[in-house]
Amino acid sequence: MTMRTEKPPTSPPLSPIIVARSTIIICIQTVGCWFVFIPWKLDMLDLAKKDFGYVLLAFGIGSILSMQITNKVLIPRIGPQCLLPIGMIAFSIALYSWVTSPGIMMFAILAFPVGFTFGLINPSATVITVAAERETGRRLLPLHHACFSVGSLMGIIVSSLYAATELPPEWLFFTLMLVGILG
Repeated sequence: MTMRTEKPPTSPPLSPIIVARSTIIICIQTVGCWFVFIPWKLDMLDLAKKDFGYVLLAFGIGSILSMQITNKVLIPRIGPQCLLPIGMIAFSIALYSWVTSPGIMMFAILAFPVGFTFGLINPSATVITVAAERETGRRLLPLHHACFSVGSLMGIIVSSLYAATELPPEWLFFTLMLVGILG
């Protein structure tokens, strides 16, 4: 009878995990800020709430399509470490363009690329986290998922405090775009 020995947990490779987690937090913080300012944008465009659902449908289709392409094509060919910063930069620019779009048609069209770029980020960060779990023998996915909650909470707090200043929302989203690009 052979004894089975388990590999002792080791420290996770910090750099890829930190990049994956911070990317998710920055991305979802921006989304959390957007949640607070959706009523502002709907009023600005004179867009009915029921019609906004169709705009969100375009976001969702872009995200689902991108996640499939990312998982099946891009990650195997390019790798998640390369896709993550590309996705974050593209997401930051796409979201800023969406938030500042001047008309209903452009607002509706730009929802798709925002969803698509988000679909690059999430699978890449997950693959990096799962690889680190395998390598270290530690459970890392729960903290990965917690980054979504941390990011959305941070976004809601930041945008609520910002809204109290009565400064233009575009300034906040420009700053968030720069954080996403440079972060």
